[in-house]
Amino acid sequence: MWSKERMTDTTGPAGMLSDGEHACCFYDSDAQQHELLADFVDAGLATGHKVVCVTDAASTRDIIDRHLAEPRVQAAMAGGQLEVAGSEQMYIAGGYFDPDQMPGRWHQATQRALDAGFPGVRVTGDVTWYARELPGVDRLMEYERALSGILAGMPASALCQYDRRRLDDQLLAEATATHSAVLGARHPMPTGTFRVLRMAPATFQLTGELDISGVPALADVLDGVLDDGVSHLNFDLSELRFLDAGGAAALSRPAREHGVTVDLVHPQQAIKTVLCLLGLDTLPTLRVQEDTGP
Repeated sequence: MWSKERMTDTTGPAGMLSDGEHACCFYDSDAQQHELLADFVDAGLATGHKVVCVTDAASTRDIIDRHLAEPRVQAAMAGGQLEVAGSEQMYIAGGYFDPDQMPGRWHQATQRALDAGFPGVRVTGDVTWYARELPGVDRLMEYERALSGILAGMPASALCQYDRRRLDDQLLAEATATHSAVLGARHPMPTGTFRVLRMAPATFQLTGELDISGVPALADVLDGVLDDGVSHLNFDLSELRFLDAGGAAALSRPAREHGVTVDLVHPQQAIKTVLCLLGLDTLPTLRVQEDTGP
């Protein structure tokens, strides 16, 4: 039986993956994608895992080919530790996407890696094929939500690549919310002047101004994590410039109504003043972490 590993709760380089983890990364240039892929491949080879790169755009294959020019990477390819495949082989076989077939493909890929003597498999996939409007691509987020469960307990991990130049903001926002971590470049959720960025399963960064107009966006995010039964939430407020009473009520709701421990980290002085005036800093499960500075 495969043993379940703890999921990573922090952001970091694209190579920072543990078995059982399902993360994503975002890029907006070929150079940035090259860096992400090199980090992922190098880290996987260093841990002795089987590494699989699933490509879609021609530029992605060019990037991988350049990295393959390195002797140690060529040796990994020749020895079977590194494999490069097209999206047609992994995701859109037959010219359509069927998420119902993906669990079987993941189990087969993992078992092949184990049979070959590797401790597990690490797969990174470029999802640019989403923009092709093929049958079934509208089920991509359904698959992304399910993949975390598929990988749980398996000696396998996945890094999904999203190209911000070719994919819309709504898809990128949904991708941020459906992965256990966002590695490398991060894409904030598009919510006007107020933005929520999910840094890890229970860690969020808030930016901009949280007033009544931003409450629905925050509520949508919190409803999802509260439904999962989370007991501890972290909010990085270092980039939050404004907070009104309505926003403060929404931010403190997990502590007030659900007994969840909430840590508010690095709030600016104006934000701390609002929390104090409303008496929210006295809630037993809401903790304001002071920024002690350099």
